Amino acid sequence: MSEPLASARESAERANALIDKVETGGFPSDSKEAVAVEEARSLYQQALDVLEPSGDAASLADALQGLGHLLRCVDHNVTAAEPLLLRSAELRAKVGDVAGRLSALVELGESIPMHPVVDQAVMQAASAGLPADLDANDDPLHLVVARSHARQPDAAVALAEALLAEAHRHGSRARAARVLIEMGRVEVLRKQNKKARERFEEALALAEGDNEQTLRALLHLVDAWWSTGNAKKARELFARAEKIRGVPQSLRTLRKITKMALA
Repeated sequence: MSEPLASARESAERANALIDKVETGGFPSDSKEAVAVEEARSLYQQALDVLEPSGDAASLADALQGLGHLLRCVDHNVTAAEPLLLRSAELRAKVGDVAGRLSALVELGESIPMHPVVDQAVMQAASAGLPADLDANDDPLHLVVARSHARQPDAAVALAEALLAEAHRHGSRARAARVLIEMGRVEVLRKQNKKARERFEEALALAEGDNEQTLRALLHLVDAWWSTGNAKKARELFARAEKIRGVPQSLRTLRKITKMALA
């Protein structure tokens, strides 16, 4: 590898690290954070200037997505981020990086939930089978949530159904449970409370043996029954939820919040 190419890759990696630090609150002041963002922006541009004519499609795709992420999440400029993320996805497809292509498209879809390119690509991927190396941050389930928040429940359910079918084809009960929970959440937004409870119950049955999904399903069921005024049922379910250990911090926190609501 030539020295300019190696330097360009290093610049993009440094920029990624700076943005990660910004997003995790790693800088002691807003002014230092702003300096880091501008440094990252400059590093991405330096990398792109070298990578554009280089023919190194994979590295160019990484830098494009990095800058697209900065524009989308830090500048909140989705219009500027969109072409970069779409081009990153296109380049990744050319080099056979299925997981990377989905990563760029899911990122775009979180800001534009009904983007036609994203919708078509994710549906095709769900039908073909999602790649095993797909990072949790790039899970198309994020698009189900984004569509729900955008008040597009029908589209959210359509995508969730495709992901549910994919999970069942691969015999992944825990994955199917996770998808059903998101489908239940969509039904809550639609005010279809009975249907939501049915989804959460299905998820609970499938999640047996998986503490994380079992707890998630239980906590949503607690909320669903509490909202009907059935405090007895809600407390019974929460008693089961309290016994579950070995789950992510976010779910432990949610369990504490639920406990306070039931008090």
